[in-house]
Amino acid sequence: MQELEQEFANAIGFVLDTSVNPPKRLGLGFMVSKSRIVTCASKVFHYVEAPWALAIKFPFPDVQVSIKTVHLHNDFDKVEARANYLNQTGGPVDLSPSYMNDMAMLVVDPNPPNVAQEKIAEINRALSLPFSSEGVEAS
Repeated sequence: MQELEQEFANAIGFVLDTSVNPPKRLGLGFMVSKSRIVTCASKVFHYVEAPWALAIKFPFPDVQVSIKTVHLHNDFDKVEARANYLNQTGGPVDLSPSYMNDMAMLVVDPNPPNVAQEKIAEINRALSLPFSSEGVEAS
């Protein structure tokens, strides 16, 4: 892992959801230090409680690394992001909204876990539940 950390400093890779087959590409991640990757919080805010479902694939050397933790910017508005996520129609005119403080830091896991099928089913159920913003303040 130490060799990879040295070789991939300042590298760009794809953020993947590995809980589905084939893995779904969520966005881009930028390696900013030996074990830290920065990406858009709007792409990974669903995975804060399940970082094991994420991976970064560096296409040029064809290397994939797992994620240990996901840290969102303190002022990222998860309620607004969730509402926009649920309002998507999948039509060609849907534009990705922009958010204030749309930043997340992913920490690379040098020892990727073996994920049980029950965990994968749990994350799929959690992502399909409606999110109520009623009575929730922006803070």
